[in-house]
Amino acid sequence: MEAFRFVSTSYLIGLDALLMRPSQYDLPLEIRNIIYQKILYAHHEHREPEDMFPVLSERRMYKIKHTIEPQILRASKQTFKEGKIAMVRANLFVKFVTNVFDMQRIFHVLCIPFLVEGVAAEKFEGHVLYSELWADSSLASNKFELILPRQDLGLLCDAIGQATWAVPQFKDDVQLSVTLVNPFDKDITSIESNFLSMKIKESLLAPYRKHLKGLKRFEVEGGFPGKLKRAAIADVKRNPHNTPADIMKFLRTQKEIGVEHFRQGNLDGAGEAWTNACQQILTVAPDAARAELQRSRGSEFADQVTEIYFLLCSNLVANCVAIMRKNIFNRQLVQDYGACASKNMGEAMYALSMFGSTWQPSPQHMAKLGYRGAVASRIAGNPDNIEVAIIAISMAHQTLPADPDIAKEYGAIVKWARSYGKDID
Repeated sequence: MEAFRFVSTSYLIGLDALLMRPSQYDLPLEIRNIIYQKILYAHHEHREPEDMFPVLSERRMYKIKHTIEPQILRASKQTFKEGKIAMVRANLFVKFVTNVFDMQRIFHVLCIPFLVEGVAAEKFEGHVLYSELWADSSLASNKFELILPRQDLGLLCDAIGQATWAVPQFKDDVQLSVTLVNPFDKDITSIESNFLSMKIKESLLAPYRKHLKGLKRFEVEGGFPGKLKRAAIADVKRNPHNTPADIMKFLRTQKEIGVEHFRQGNLDGAGEAWTNACQQILTVAPDAARAELQRSRGSEFADQVTEIYFLLCSNLVANCVAIMRKNIFNRQLVQDYGACASKNMGEAMYALSMFGSTWQPSPQHMAKLGYRGAVASRIAGNPDNIEVAIIAISMAHQTLPADPDIAKEYGAIVKWARSYGKDID
């Protein structure tokens, strides 16, 4: 249990002294339980803002651990027995295990609170719920385990829900199982009659029913009542109704996850995140946009979708350029990504008419897109694209004349054009 952190040394010393004295068990059990809960409950030292998906940056990629002090359980056999019961009742620990690719990173990026992970989580034996997210396909990766209290299960389920949107094959290829576990050696009903009551069992399944929809391979096992099992399975397997708010929440999250990948040099991860978001727009957003417009006679949602699709496509052009530069001596790959950049430029412009929106990119947005497209054309080296590159970089240079990268690329394209007998007016 070394992974747990200390809260207040002086506070604990006082409580330890109280519990360690010979007459400690003269205190009523109710008082002892209050003391146990003060020490053994997963207090929220770090709480995220209500919006689970703020703009992500490298500074926000940290692990959030709760505070709990299990050392008191070593005092005596009676303290261990009483303290463990109080600790389990207060926290309702959940052991979560997965081998799904990139889930560990997603949890850390979204700052999902936990108690322990890895080997410490594997050895942990105080959980009342075992939840396994498992893939047998190309989504499979290394096994990852963590322990978290029931109070944060909703955050974890919401993160899984985002993954079901992000990866097209996730709903079909990944299985999620939930099993009720007895964390004690003896029959749990003999310890406390109201422990794991119907209300608690419902609360353990509630986060799955709320945050997960359309997951085809979902199973509930263990001591849950049959009616509750069937209801939970039906809720999770039911196809979701994607509201405009749901769609925009997912798209913004995917966009920022892609930005994180890009900043860290993971170009494949960036491209995958941004492409998944674009695919979601193409398959879901048009219908939702029309429904929203018909309902409200407004264009707010259509404008939002148009803007983010344009920006995603522009980011994909930048990603293509980065891959081309990284693989400059692989001419076939450079040409392939040059074609991909050109396609994404076209998609960005297509966004302006896709949803009947009145939104228009700013001159700065257009300058960045033009600059990125011009760079891709020059690196690809196809002389047929010189005139397009000249138009794009000229527009960018006129809009942002002081931008050093654009000025440098302007000079490079002038030189490239002149090598083929062409010039910029």
